Amino acid sequence: MTKALKDAFEGKVFPTIQKVILPTCAHEILRCCPEVREVTCNEDDGGRLVGALVYNECKKLEVLRGVYAGPVSMKRLSVASPPLRCVGIPDKPGIDNAISSYAPFPSLRVIEIECLENIVVDDRVKLAKDTLRACAKYKPVKKGKQSRRKPADDDLSDSGLADLYSEPRMVCVRRFIKGPTFYFNQSPSQFSPVNIEEFPLESLD
Repeated sequence: MTKALKDAFEGKVFPTIQKVILPTCAHEILRCCPEVREVTCNEDDGGRLVGALVYNECKKLEVLRGVYAGPVSMKRLSVASPPLRCVGIPDKPGIDNAISSYAPFPSLRVIEIECLENIVVDDRVKLAKDTLRACAKYKPVKKGKQSRRKPADDDLSDSGLADLYSEPRMVCVRRFIKGPTFYFNQSPSQFSPVNIEEFPLESLD
């Protein structure tokens, strides 16, 4: 399927697309969307979607959901310095590492934890708050060769990213009813949270 998508979409550009929901295997489509602002991965870990975002430099990416990419992919994404405002992380194996991987994103304001309505996630909320504190204090180390890419007018410095959004930092727990394992068997109501809990970040210490 990946080869078929590459053959069909290679060389195409869709500059008006700003929001996409894709499985990891459809990363070739995402490479055609340089102006994308919101990306949701609905199957697999999203690692190749991250690669596609980095390929396009993701200078407008504000929302990223469903990504469980490894440390190498997340480091590449952090180096690209997208203006991330919100990330959504489903409660499944590896969630702790997924939450912590967003610490090097100074613009991040909201971490959403998606779980079933009866799941206790107190430890995850605490970890997410600690991650947001790390985001607020993050100062990237500049080393190595400078990029040859000419800075664009809308490029932001690291300090600019930290102050990009005025909204307070918080953790949101989005609770869903239990449904079938596969997305294509779920009803529309199972894609909407039955409850949303908000946990503002009281301080940066």
